[in-house]
Amino acid sequence: LVAFTLDIGNTERLTCGFKDINENKILPVTVDNVGGVEFGHGSIVYYTECDSHNRPAKVKRLDLTTGEPLSLFV
Repeated sequence: LVAFTLDIGNTERLTCGFKDINENKILPVTVDNVGGVEFGHGSIVYYTECDSHNRPAKVKRLDLTTGEPLSLFV
């Protein structure tokens, strides 16, 4: 898997997407307002969500198979 970020609309708010490079397909899961992304074990991704000043404020976990986020640190 590869994670990538996009600044849609030139707002300095990043949207994160994921691509399976073995199948050459972009996954239907995206995360808005991302500060940083790290891969965990299997299909788990950890990321920071930014506040209104675009600073990392929350740590979340995302399961790419279900698309369900879980707040770890708020």
